[in-house]
Amino acid sequence: MTRADLFAWGTLVISVLGLIGALYSGSIALAILSIILLITILIIVSTYTISRNLPPWTVMKNNSELIFEGEKGERAVVTKNLDLRANHGAIKHYIHRNISTDGNVKFSVDPNVKIINKEREAGDYVVTVEFPNHISRLRTANTWIKFHLENSFPADRESITINIDQPTRNLTVRVVFPKDRLPKTGTIKMIHRQSGSEKEVASLNLDDHSVAWFIKRRLFGIPNGEYVLFWQW
Repeated sequence: MTRADLFAWGTLVISVLGLIGALYSGSIALAILSIILLITILIIVSTYTISRNLPPWTVMKNNSELIFEGEKGERAVVTKNLDLRANHGAIKHYIHRNISTDGNVKFSVDPNVKIINKEREAGDYVVTVEFPNHISRLRTANTWIKFHLENSFPADRESITINIDQPTRNLTVRVVFPKDRLPKTGTIKMIHRQSGSEKEVASLNLDDHSVAWFIKRRLFGIPNGEYVLFWQW
């Protein structure tokens, strides 16, 4: 426990004891002041505790896009463009997680960062990038990653999955299909998987040869889980 923790909890205990003493003394004014102090301390302690437990980043925007290339979609490019806000001071790294794909894959990142580590954990790729300078608390940074795929969507039923496992305020998923290989039904479903359950959150019709799905929750963020956009060739 840090000095700040000891100070916060010590002040909270003192204010509670003061409130008890005010109630026993019969002083209404002192009781009101003690209640105000108690509420203020509770707000400060709660805010401080929440801020300390936040992950390094909040994703303000996650724009994920899958674009098929070639006549039959034998090649594809997935781009994740992220607007990040630092929740703590002096952050220099961001870890791209939950990148899972079949076939061959090559990565590229925006020129403002460099890849310092790339590995595969339980079938998923994990790519760590480094910013040129430390990002101060509440400052924002933009970064993107692309993975270039070959022969990764051969099955009749395919999908793209975005895993929300950190605070995210805004999510957009877009898929551009090859004109010579559109989904059979012309309809794509968006599913939210969480805690072993599955809920359909949208059913999207093709606009030209692409679809897009969007969700925004600024106050509490987007609920954690897998957001899966799938289609039938």
